[in-house]
Amino acid sequence: MAFAPRPSRFTPLLRLFALLSSPRFCPLGSPVRGGNVNHIMELQWWSIEVRDGEYPARLWRDAHSAALIEAALTHGARDWSWRSEDFGVVFELGFDDAGDWARFRALPAVTAALDAVAPDSLYVYRGRGGSAGAVHPRRRGPLPAAGAAAIPIEPEPPIVARPPLEPYVPGLVA
Repeated sequence: MAFAPRPSRFTPLLRLFALLSSPRFCPLGSPVRGGNVNHIMELQWWSIEVRDGEYPARLWRDAHSAALIEAALTHGARDWSWRSEDFGVVFELGFDDAGDWARFRALPAVTAALDAVAPDSLYVYRGRGGSAGAVHPRRRGPLPAAGAAAIPIEPEPPIVARPPLEPYVPGLVA
């Protein structure tokens, strides 16, 4: 007698993740026709940035990605993206209003995912993250002037614990 394999408890999340990762999924229209582009500027963007620390940030992304995406989509996120950077990973979320973000942020799954990161490696802020704002490379600072040198400072005289001895002069009696 053959038995059908029993699906694991993660099967629904894996199906959801596969659906959301497919190029055909686009909740606001087809990206090919350009229907998805118009809403990007209207959304309020928030970023969760996790930097590499004791462990690589991609491990945190692998562990919490499905839960964060599901929580975001079920609580009002209209767009989202994961980006890998040199310093770690950035999870960008676009919401219609700040209330949707507040509800998403208060979810136990989101709180647990953010608590799993060391405090010095986690940044949560409004706007798109990473290097999204830099269109041109940063200019170098002013170059030092030619021949510039520090102003010489005279050294302090040494502190002596007793007064110096007077030189010995023969025939002089004190």
